[in-house]
Amino acid sequence: MHAPASVVIIATSLATSSLWCTSLLGGDSHTAPVSSEQVAVAAPHGSEPAAAAGSGHAAGGPTRFPVPFAWEVSSSDPIAKTRGFMTDIAADNAAFVKSHPSSYFKPFLDAQHPRATVITCADSRVQSPAFHDKPDDDLFFVRNIGNQIATAQGSVEYGVHHLKTPVLLILGHTGCGAVRAAMGDYSKESEAIRRELDPLHVREDLRKPDDAKAWAEAVVENVHAQVAAAVRLFAHEMEGGDLTVIGAVYDFRNDLKQGYGKLVVVNVNGQINPERVNGFVRAIGSSAAPAASSSAPIDGVRASPHVFVSR
Repeated sequence: MHAPASVVIIATSLATSSLWCTSLLGGDSHTAPVSSEQVAVAAPHGSEPAAAAGSGHAAGGPTRFPVPFAWEVSSSDPIAKTRGFMTDIAADNAAFVKSHPSSYFKPFLDAQHPRATVITCADSRVQSPAFHDKPDDDLFFVRNIGNQIATAQGSVEYGVHHLKTPVLLILGHTGCGAVRAAMGDYSKESEAIRRELDPLHVREDLRKPDDAKAWAEAVVENVHAQVAAAVRLFAHEMEGGDLTVIGAVYDFRNDLKQGYGKLVVVNVNGQINPERVNGFVRAIGSSAAPAASSSAPIDGVRASPHVFVSR
């Protein structure tokens, strides 16, 4: 039985890139650098014959590839960035393993126990350390462009229905490229990207991609729209008090004027009235129970560009 193509490629890559491996592991390497274009992986058994040297393609598709871990020519080469990234990953993981004994992992070896399902953007600038210093076994993350429910409904339902998370946090962020794309014409994007942009909600009066204020408001409006979708999907859990849906914006640009890096709550269970949202934020930050008061019914999304709150 033949090894899968991916295994063959990985094995060949490692075998032909001892320079990088010995360097990463602290070994001695004084051999002259090799350009990534000078090293290629042999085609897996059973594939089309390799094309002539230098072409990299055959009639059936590419059969020769640069070895990912060959020594690069320039620091700006994508392979240089790959090597740097993997070096950082290896070092950071080694530090993590060293600082976390086996007892750290025992509580979640066989099952996860998150308190929150978090739908957030795939944007690299949005990471959990900005709002949670111990996310392990506490956050069930669902990420896509535009922090939307439509294209990730199965994952969201898994968090709410199977993991029983009492919180569904829909977390947008200022400077969201997906929202900005949805504010304009994205018809030239690939079909896959268009499918992800289609569910994003942007009001007609906010379709001004070059207007910074409109962009910030569109980010908030999209969070409201995603909360509204969640309210429709999980009304039963919300009515029973088993689920709270929270919409928030991570503002690393300070577009909402609450401070750089602030997590700004803008919506709770579909309620966007600033006074009520502020009341919720104050209540969760206090150890004392608030005085009894009547609660407003869930009334869905209303256009409201000024729903920014602070504690």
